[in-house]
Amino acid sequence: MRIQVAPILRTLRNNSDSVHLRLRAGVPVDVLAEAVREAIPEQVGGEPVSTWPPMPVPGAVVLYVSFAESGAALETFLTDLAARLPDSIGRGVIDTFRPVYSPVDRPGTDYFATAVVLSPRITETPAVAAHPTREDVVPEALDAVLRQALEWCLVPGGAHFVRLGVTSLRAEPAQWAALLRSGREDPHVSSVVTSVDWPRTARQVIATPDGQVVLLFGSGEGFEAPEAAFAEAGALMRAAAPHVDHAFAFRTTRSLPDVPTLLQWAWPPLPDMRAGQLRRLRRLVGPRTYDAFGLQLLSRKALEAIGPLTAFARRPVDDRVTLLVHDEAERWFAEGNPSSEELEFARAELAPILLTARDLEPSHPSP
Repeated sequence: MRIQVAPILRTLRNNSDSVHLRLRAGVPVDVLAEAVREAIPEQVGGEPVSTWPPMPVPGAVVLYVSFAESGAALETFLTDLAARLPDSIGRGVIDTFRPVYSPVDRPGTDYFATAVVLSPRITETPAVAAHPTREDVVPEALDAVLRQALEWCLVPGGAHFVRLGVTSLRAEPAQWAALLRSGREDPHVSSVVTSVDWPRTARQVIATPDGQVVLLFGSGEGFEAPEAAFAEAGALMRAAAPHVDHAFAFRTTRSLPDVPTLLQWAWPPLPDMRAGQLRRLRRLVGPRTYDAFGLQLLSRKALEAIGPLTAFARRPVDDRVTLLVHDEAERWFAEGNPSSEELEFARAELAPILLTARDLEPSHPSP
C-alpha cells in the first residue's frame, strides 16, 4: 500500500486538526472497508491518532482521522495501518480526500424548511426497551420508509449529496441507497441525503442512529406557502403510514443533523425539561409523543389513551394510525411555531401521552 505522506501531512495543519484519508485498491470497496476496519486497533481514548470507522464511497474507502497529536504520529499510524492490511487487497494507495458539502450543510446557513419526522415500526417483543434503538426497528419497515423518502427527495436538475457521519460527497441518486446502507453500519452517526436547486428549493432525508427518518423541504428564500407545506407534510405521513408507528411535522429554520437538535431549535421547550436532557430522548414509541404538535400521526393505542378531544381533529389513515390535526395547525405553519402559552391547552388535552421530564430519567423509563 503506497502512502502519499506529503499531501496528507500538509492537510494536517496542527496537532489537534483532522484529515480525511482516502484508500483505494484493486478490490470492491466493501471488502476494502472491512479490511481497514479489522486493521485498526480498538480505540479506547488517549491514542495519539483517533479515527472514525472506515466508510465506503464510490471507488474508495474514506477514513476520518479526528485527531492526531503530531504529524509524526499520523505518519506512524499510516505505516502501521498499511502493514496490517492483508495481502489479499493487492496494491493500493492512501492519500487525502476533500469532502464536498451541500449548501444547506454549511455551518450558519439559514434553511427555511418544514420537518417531517417518521418513526418506522419496531418489533413487538417483550425484550424491546422503553426507548428502543435502531436494532429494534423492523428492517423491512425502515427500508420501505427510506425507499419512499429517497424517491421523494430527488430535485430534478439539482445537485445531489450524501453525508455519512462527518464525510460528505457529491453522489448521484442511483448511488444513494447503497451509500446509506454503508452509513447504517455505524450505529452512532446520521446519514444524510440532500438534493438542491439552491436557493430555490432543497430536500433532505436524514436517517438517524436510532432508526428514525427525517424529511426536510424548503428553500433559502423563505418559508414555502403554509398551505402547500401543510399538505406536503400530511401527504408524506400518509404515504409512510403502513410502515411507521408515529410521525409529526413542524417548521424549522435550520438544517440540523439530528432529531433532538431539531426539536430544541424549532419548538418551545418541554415543561420542566433541564438543559441537555432532551439528548437522552431516543425513538418515540407506544403511547408517548414528544409534544402537542399541530400535525402528527398517532397509533390507535395512543388515541385510546387520551379519549375525546376538543382542539384536535382526527383523520383516520388506516386501522393502525390516525392523523391528529390541531385546529390552529395551518395558522402555526403560516406564522411559525406556537409559543408555550399557546400550547398550554393542547398540552393539557394530550397530557396522558405526552413525554415528560420524568420519562427521560433512567430510573423512570416511560411505559
